[in-house]
Amino acid sequence: RLSTSRPATLLQPERYYACYRPRYGRVVGFANPVLDVNARRAAGVRFAQTPQCTAWLVCDTQPVVVLVDASGQVTSDPTLRLEALFIADAVIDGRTVANSSLPEEAATGLTTHAISNSSTLAFFAVRFNLAGRFRLTVRAALSGGQVFAATSDRFTVDPNP
Repeated sequence: RLSTSRPATLLQPERYYACYRPRYGRVVGFANPVLDVNARRAAGVRFAQTPQCTAWLVCDTQPVVVLVDASGQVTSDPTLRLEALFIADAVIDGRTVANSSLPEEAATGLTTHAISNSSTLAFFAVRFNLAGRFRLTVRAALSGGQVFAATSDRFTVDPNP
């Protein structure tokens, strides 16, 4: 759609097709002519891995969250950042406990993470200080104010023997 003989700055999030025509020649296509400019494909986040834990110990398997597109496939965005990871709720001694009723020290390490490939939030220091069944909620953001949230399936934190 863009036709120019000069260098152009493409600012609209759109798919462009590139080709080249010498001054007195025919149009030459490129091997990969598709340019996706600022095309955000991210549609949400999901837990790719839930923790496996024993109370008072750093979890053996740490939570992993991925950025996904509308079809659920992993996608990337260089502006991905963590807003929060927190306990959504817990079942302790047979009763459901809301996040606001849990002690502040119920879990630690919820902010210690690394971002890889602009698509994955990998946590590596999560520890629960209570035994029970938990669900985590994550909030991740992209530049421009786009925020995604997801809640994990319920998982068990075993009592420490």
